[in-house]
Amino acid sequence: MTTPSAPFPEASTSISGWWSTQVQVWWRDFDELGHMTAAAYPAAYEEGVGRFMTDRWGVASPAYVTARTTIEYLSEVRRPQQPITVHVHVAHVGASSFVLDLVLSDATGKQCSVAQTRYVAWDTVRRGPRRLAEAERAALLDTPT
Repeated sequence: MTTPSAPFPEASTSISGWWSTQVQVWWRDFDELGHMTAAAYPAAYEEGVGRFMTDRWGVASPAYVTARTTIEYLSEVRRPQQPITVHVHVAHVGASSFVLDLVLSDATGKQCSVAQTRYVAWDTVRRGPRRLAEAERAALLDTPT
């Protein structure tokens, strides 16, 4: 994973410059050891990113696809450590793609995972990549407070 464009948040309550949302973790997301499964982390990130993109682009179904994801698992998330929070920071915006730095923290604010994902703007008619509209680029480059 490449170095994030902004320092990762230390805790849920200290996220200067990062957009955040709480994500529900379901019973099926935990294994018999009582911690969140590795497969549940990407799903949680996608839920958070979907909300972020809907918020940023102002549409119910933003048109983008995942091109690449790298995830580092730092600490387990146990059932009592809910809810989890997904933090999002825009690392790079190109002509047709953008990179997001992501952090998943538990209810105590502890970082449990970090990720970086490249997304590509998607043309829903031609079924392929497209250039980002200027309004989309501007919305991604707007830093949250």
